[in-house]
Amino acid sequence: MYLILHLGNHGEIPLFITDNQFSEELIKHLPIKSKAIRWKEEYYFETSIEFKGREKLQVDAGDVAYWRPGRALCLFYGLSQPYSPISVVGEIIGPLYMLKEVEDEEVEVLLERKRNREDDLIEKLRREGFKAIRREWQGYPSIALTTRLPGNATKRIGFDIYEEDFGYVIETDGMTKYDEYSGQVALYAMRAIKKDLKERFDFREFEAIRVDINEDNYICLSSFTEEKDELPTLLKAMTSLYAYLLDYLVGFSV
Repeated sequence: MYLILHLGNHGEIPLFITDNQFSEELIKHLPIKSKAIRWKEEYYFETSIEFKGREKLQVDAGDVAYWRPGRALCLFYGLSQPYSPISVVGEIIGPLYMLKEVEDEEVEVLLERKRNREDDLIEKLRREGFKAIRREWQGYPSIALTTRLPGNATKRIGFDIYEEDFGYVIETDGMTKYDEYSGQVALYAMRAIKKDLKERFDFREFEAIRVDINEDNYICLSSFTEEKDELPTLLKAMTSLYAYLLDYLVGFSV
């Protein structure tokens, strides 16, 4: 079940609820108006939902979870772990770095079900295995999209696709900030790794993919295509390259 979380004046954060029992209970309470509070790299907000699911102490970035003591829905967008056991009930759709840019500690939120009829492009992306939904962030409309990294079902990657009259601009989630010396080193090194991978394995799709910087100064992957039908293939190639570069970046940071 797709939901839209309206986060103050910032924009929309799409969610996908995977737990069927929680979905059934959640529908009874929609829409939910509350205040989201930031705690480390998590936003959580109180609901009136009573739910007892399978609880655990560890989450992955991008998880949506229910915290029983506070009857709260929690959005994990970084490395921090829950305060006490939670039930993972879904996931955030699209890039996570945007939540890092929300400076308010307490934000008015409205959670509601996505009711707009989806179009052919959204349906096409979903048939290709992507979770996709239209949203708006800080006045810019896009298609938010999420998929899993190859060989690791617990790790995800978020995309934004911006539709223009002249084609489709694609950006991945931000990997790390560029505005520090280490960020510059990582940027140059990842460009070199991309070039080496293309030459060694003849990944022709990599020609259309750039190691780039987004408008919020995060290192990301970006690409462009004029053809709607090319999007699934290009997105899958970007996912594979992202996985390679993320492995490098983790080793680099350690």
